Amino acid sequence: MCQEVVMQYEQFFRLGRSTSQEVRLHTIPAIPFHTIDLQDSIMKNSVTTAAVAAQCLLVFASVLPRQDSAYAGYLISTFSDPEPSVQQYLSKGNDPGAYTFLNDGKPILDSTVGTGGVRDIYLTHNGDRSQWYLLATDLDINAPGFNWDIATRNGSQSLVIWSSSNLVDWSDAVLTTVETPTAGMTWAPSAV
Repeated sequence: MCQEVVMQYEQFFRLGRSTSQEVRLHTIPAIPFHTIDLQDSIMKNSVTTAAVAAQCLLVFASVLPRQDSAYAGYLISTFSDPEPSVQQYLSKGNDPGAYTFLNDGKPILDSTVGTGGVRDIYLTHNGDRSQWYLLATDLDINAPGFNWDIATRNGSQSLVIWSSSNLVDWSDAVLTTVETPTAGMTWAPSAV
């Protein structure tokens, strides 16, 4: 079904474009942004169909060919429940299956804001890789008097954010509110 919908919409977009609204679809890091102009009638009458087509386009998008690069390995930024801090592991060379602890296995960053704990670490950078950002959920699930029910209903509406220009020296943690007070918990950040 997806393939049929994608073919219909590809034909539609080739035949008649409108400047009524532009939709940007981001798939996965290996696939580029796609820009599609939607005609006014689709925006008014077939939002659901357009959404299905958009989802299908994500499934059938072409993956870019692998780029030659000077990358020498992999970096994992993560956490563990008993230690709600940022931990990092570096691959042994270009082997994605073999890692060593950084900082002798101790956390590289501890949150000094919000709940004092972090999880769901997300590492990203700006376009030219001159600035790196670590985003994390503001949550210490093991704090006294805290549990998953309380976190879900009344947890932090903020993310903890650090920045660095070299992946070694990090700024102080910043607590950034991204939800309204009635939204419950803010979880698992990511960025584009």
